[in-house]
This record gives sequence, C-alpha cells and structure tokens, in this order.
Amino acid sequence: MEMNAQTLVLRPIFSQHFPRKRNYIEPVLLSPFQRILLTTNGTVTDMIEAYSGEAIKIKKLFEDKITIKEDILPMNLKKGTEVIARKVLLQGKMSDRNYVYADSILVLDRLNEKMRTQLL
Repeated sequence: MEMNAQTLVLRPIFSQHFPRKRNYIEPVLLSPFQRILLTTNGTVTDMIEAYSGEAIKIKKLFEDKITIKEDILPMNLKKGTEVIARKVLLQGKMSDRNYVYADSILVLDRLNEKMRTQLL
C-alpha cells in the first residue's frame, strides 16, 4: 500500500453531498454528532458507545509497516519515514453494525517504546 499526502485528506462521509472534485468536508453539511467526531481529540470509540448504546469492537481490515513515498507536510513527515498504515472498522459488539471506517497512519518514531512494541 502506498501512503501519500492525497490519501490523508478526509474523505466525504456521504458522497452525494460532496462533488468529486472537492477534497475537503463542508462542516455545515454534517450532523452535530459528525462534527463532534471530526473535531474531537478524545476517544472516538467512547463517544460512539455512548451514542449507540452498545459496546464497540475494532475490526482490523489492514495493517502494514510501510515507508512513505513523498513528504506529508501537514504531519511534518519526510519521504522515507517508516509508518504503520491501518484500516479499521468500529463495529457494535452485539449488532455488528459498522459505525466508523478509519484509514490512518501511525508514525513509529513518535510513539513511546511500549506502544511501539505492542503495535509491532
């Protein structure tokens, strides 16, 4: 999997509201809960559990250690940086309902040793 600056842009939650040429989300088109999820620096899983009324499980779709192919300026990452790319679903434990799809990268050099060991 190749990770670059383009893959980091937030993808539209509801594609019918967003023309294909846009690479950003228009906050006024989102529900209040969606805006909270996009701007939180807390645990999204806890918020979804409170909202849905059920425990949430994480279903890992993809995870791999990769080297980025170009600079990613918003993250202050240089070409050649080693990261973990992952794709997960946050699902209801009882209902198996998919609440969130997350496509993310973790910068290994920015994690403490314990966290890095757990991930690898």
